[in-house]
Amino acid sequence: MVLRERLSGLRGGQPGFTSLQELLQWPGLPAALAQGDGTRGLPGLAALVLVGNGSKRVHLERTPLPVIKALGNNVTDEQLQRLAALRRAGPISAEQAQPWLQATGLTAYPPGTATTAVQARLRVAGSAAGGEELVALIAGENGGFAIVDQWLDPGASRR
Repeated sequence: MVLRERLSGLRGGQPGFTSLQELLQWPGLPAALAQGDGTRGLPGLAALVLVGNGSKRVHLERTPLPVIKALGNNVTDEQLQRLAALRRAGPISAEQAQPWLQATGLTAYPPGTATTAVQARLRVAGSAAGGEELVALIAGENGGFAIVDQWLDPGASRR
């Protein structure tokens, strides 16, 4: 969060990161946090962070609580506990979601909404398995789909 604020200041107030790679390649970010730790089953930031158009839309039943806390405006631990209780009680209705969202700066996808972002891995046909791949993050945007981030993955053989 400190890095995001620092970058915002350098860009004249434009918030956020310009790409996921800008975040992941920051020298102060530990590799285990950026790439994850497979031995402990912890995902990297690429699996947890979406760099996109600045929308703070979350899925109240599926977005990880730490991501909701990071995206929201001063979301407290008490609010997260209330959301966790709503999740345990069953599907969250629009009537339950609205009071929870108040003053968080977040908007929620309607209950029952399907996944709105997917990750696609592209590799040239005939290239070696585990070779370099282009990874694209594709998300729903204005009734269509758009690539919101892309990066080269050196492949499983180099990890």
